[in-house]
Amino acid sequence: MKKNERLMLDFTAEGDPMAWTLSKIKYRLPIMLIKCEAEDVAKQIDQRDIDAALPKIVAWAETKTPQSSVTAACTAGSGLGWYC
Repeated sequence: MKKNERLMLDFTAEGDPMAWTLSKIKYRLPIMLIKCEAEDVAKQIDQRDIDAALPKIVAWAETKTPQSSVTAACTAGSGLGWYC
């Protein structure tokens, strides 16, 4: 990566950070990689690979966060209920 930009998440505006993060990985990963000047990586991404990896990402996240956070992501209306 050529650039690492950190943005703070406003819980009031965006809701549960886990649901927000998973949604961005699912729907916006290529454009985020382009933003951080990793266009070469973004061009190699296949949405099917992202979709296949998300259940593993969720399983890993469940070991790193309070269960209530991951559970909230399932019911937050994020369009990610498929993994719950």
